[in-house]
Amino acid sequence: MRLNITAFIINMIILPSYAFSEQHEFPQKPLLYSGEYFYKIVILDSDEKYPVDITLKSLDEKIVEAHFNYYTYSCEAVSESLSVGQNFILIQEKVTKGKERCFPSSYNFTISQFSGSPSQVTKIVNITDGTVINTDIIESKIQLTEKAKERVKYFAGINSDKYHNNLNKGTFVGYISAYNISGFKKDIQSANRLAKTKKQKAKIEELLVQKLGPENVFDFTLTEESSSKLKDFKSSGLFFSGHAGLMRTYFINVKAKPKKNLPFPLKYNSYQVKVIFSIELCVHPGSMQKLFKTIYSEYVFNLVKEKNWTDSYKLEENIPIAGKLKDVWLSNPMGNQYSVKEFRVESLTVSPHPTDIKVIND
Repeated sequence: MRLNITAFIINMIILPSYAFSEQHEFPQKPLLYSGEYFYKIVILDSDEKYPVDITLKSLDEKIVEAHFNYYTYSCEAVSESLSVGQNFILIQEKVTKGKERCFPSSYNFTISQFSGSPSQVTKIVNITDGTVINTDIIESKIQLTEKAKERVKYFAGINSDKYHNNLNKGTFVGYISAYNISGFKKDIQSANRLAKTKKQKAKIEELLVQKLGPENVFDFTLTEESSSKLKDFKSSGLFFSGHAGLMRTYFINVKAKPKKNLPFPLKYNSYQVKVIFSIELCVHPGSMQKLFKTIYSEYVFNLVKEKNWTDSYKLEENIPIAGKLKDVWLSNPMGNQYSVKEFRVESLTVSPHPTDIKVIND
């Protein structure tokens, strides 16, 4: 969705001019197995970054339902029609909540097939008024049905000759090939035991990190260091136009380090990890309702072996916490408009979301 903010923060979304065919049949190996897929994304609009929670439900290995939650703007949407290709799903949404503020757009989901694991959505783009808008996937969760889990194993070939032939070789290359098929911890541990050279060890470590993803390799610990004294501000534009009041600078210390439960400890490669920090604010405009506004910041951690794969960062954000408003109007759930004269921030929540990892080989 593309959001155009008016003087009284009513957000409108441009209606796309797309028409889609009915859902086609999945290939023999399904794009998405039966179950529920959840994605928290950030739409990287040129005007504003804002979050969307997306839930896809698959039944009999076909998408039967999609739900989009634009909680920052109290809007929700569902799938109206969809089209399926060899490695993508294209969904046009229908707004069900907040129709006075939001109009539907479309989403293209790129699907990647991985041996030994469920198919995964690796890229999501928003299409609004003919414009493709990139997004960052900051969180994903997959919950498969029991039948689907068995299907994953079947298509991965874990019980096939290909997997066992590689496993029975009992060699470094054989265990690497088996791990690429299965993703089993024991297979890569066996390869690691048989590795003779530093180059082989580094290759195994790189394979492990890329397959697990940064969120499963590194921990990111947040500690609030301090906050500044209250100070005056005018029209920061974060919440509403034409407001003034008090703000505070928050300092959050972030420490990155490897997780303790890896199949084997990191030893050979260095890494760069991109992390997006979401700062969610619960805002009370007057006393009528709550609004949730989210600020985004990003940082690239350099996790090198010379520093034991640790790195620190101080997140610093100026947050208006209370103020007076001028010429601001909002709509209540019944659709009635009312004037808002003041606002205050009730709470602040900071969360790290690792999104990308780059291996730096020596």
